[in-house]
Amino acid sequence: MTAERLYEALRALEDQARSAAGTRYSRRAAARSAGLGSQRIADWVPADAAQAKVPRDADQVWALVRAWSELAGVRQARRYWIELVEAAQPLPAGDSRTAPGIPVAEALAAGALAYEVHPAIGGGDEAGLTAYVRRPFDAQLRAVIEAGRSRIVVLAGGSSSGKTRACWETLGLLPAGWRLWHPLDAAELVTGLAAGLAPRTVIWLNELQRYLLREAGSQWQEAAVALRSALRGPGPVLALATIWDDPGRWRRLTQYPGSASPTTTRRPVSC
Repeated sequence: MTAERLYEALRALEDQARSAAGTRYSRRAAARSAGLGSQRIADWVPADAAQAKVPRDADQVWALVRAWSELAGVRQARRYWIELVEAAQPLPAGDSRTAPGIPVAEALAAGALAYEVHPAIGGGDEAGLTAYVRRPFDAQLRAVIEAGRSRIVVLAGGSSSGKTRACWETLGLLPAGWRLWHPLDAAELVTGLAAGLAPRTVIWLNELQRYLLREAGSQWQEAAVALRSALRGPGPVLALATIWDDPGRWRRLTQYPGSASPTTTRRPVSC
């Protein structure tokens, strides 16, 4: 049904563009404007809906939507189309039953405390949370969500600075169809990644040192390799992680053993 929704939305928008442009309408010109081949559009929006192929690249779909929208004189919400494309992607057989994690909606219903968000002291709502005040780095988190690509985001900060809460608030920005998986330790992270993640899964890695540093136990190196492979494989997969803003810890996370300097100059998102 989700693939049909995408097909119908694309067909309806093209009809609007064709009606507005009249005899000036050309699918080939629209494809050229979007940087696509006309055959790509024919694959996505054929005359017979049963023959439609689901596009995998949301950015290409958005480029086409913008081209058609300009012709039709209408405005479109990028996030709406990204959600349609993501929801239309087929999941491998059995993923919904066997893949690690639960739907994000279920996780949100379970509440923030179940995901190690500290309750407020002497205040807050029934869940023990105060009103959330957004900070500059929240815009960076939103940009990662809207990009729809596999990524790891690390929030670094002092104790009780709002790292885990910020990750929690980010979950509410995810399109429908995402899952949330909270492995308890490095061993469970390795086991779950070996079993295979469903596309559109968030890996919740609060206190990243519990998974990827030596104090995580004997499988910390295996966990790091498995996580990197998951982020480079089919996705999207999003790892949301937190860690104390300790230069020594961050250096150990980002350099090879025995290396004199970090392997990357990128810093985590600070809060």
